[in-house]
Amino acid sequence: MQKIAVVIPYFGKLPNYFNLYINSLKSTPYIDVLFFTDIVINEQLPSNFKVIPTTLPMLAERIENSLGIKTNINHPIKLCDFKPTWGEVFQEELQSYSHWGFGDIDVVYGDIPQFLPHNWQDKDIISFLPYWLSGSLCIIKNSPKMRTLYQQSRFWQEALETSNHTAFDECHHLYSDLRNGKCIFELDDQQSYTWVVKKSQQNGDIDAYFSEPVIKEKIYVREFINVAPGKVTLNNGKEVAYYHLICEKNLMSFELIEGQVPETFIIDRQGFHYQTHFHRPGYRVVKSITGSGLFTVQQINRGIRKFKRTFNLA
Repeated sequence: MQKIAVVIPYFGKLPNYFNLYINSLKSTPYIDVLFFTDIVINEQLPSNFKVIPTTLPMLAERIENSLGIKTNINHPIKLCDFKPTWGEVFQEELQSYSHWGFGDIDVVYGDIPQFLPHNWQDKDIISFLPYWLSGSLCIIKNSPKMRTLYQQSRFWQEALETSNHTAFDECHHLYSDLRNGKCIFELDDQQSYTWVVKKSQQNGDIDAYFSEPVIKEKIYVREFINVAPGKVTLNNGKEVAYYHLICEKNLMSFELIEGQVPETFIIDRQGFHYQTHFHRPGYRVVKSITGSGLFTVQQINRGIRKFKRTFNLA
């Protein structure tokens, strides 16, 4: 399989799930991660994780020189809006790759090739979600047309120059409406990158592939995920392309392993579990103090421990 270069600028402090990402990357030799960062990473990294030292001001200057705009990046989250431009901004680093992609590090990769169309090399862009372009991983052909496709939006410069995070790379925060079947052409008057791609596909200008949902982005009570080298499998036996921690990572009760990650493990709404120690006792459910939801006793205990660590309490 041809190598795909996934471009990820990241600044500040590495998150506590970084080791899960690195561990899964060991089983995805078809992906090279180009990690532009100001972080000094002392741990051992797989050969397909390539650290490229830079700073946020240096990257902002490079973006301005490449795109001919003025940036106003007050927080690293703003960089998400620039994801569709990485093919142009990092054209030099990407010249040896036939495909590049943008993505996130709050993911655990599974068997991604299994979920690609058989002629994926011919596709101009591949999303792992049907409703909008999957910002956690999106694969793009390294061609002049695709490097500047984002400029088909009449508002691309406005979206990139504002300091606000607009979610230009996905769908301008229209997630609920699009998931419920509404048409992006009727909703997105600011023309996000998803709007541009779907309009270009509709006009026959590009060959885009929007997959059925093959990402796990939320774990519900009594659900869990089995992780093995190159595989992410749900407890019902269904395999997914990858697990995105977008929901669970913000839960007070969600705990992850520090240090070395074993080859196989399990993740549920409470966090990481060694496979040999994992069991599914009947949950004893307690109503939340506000009455707005349900929490397991295990989740409450984990939340208390996390709260104490956060505020340095005994």
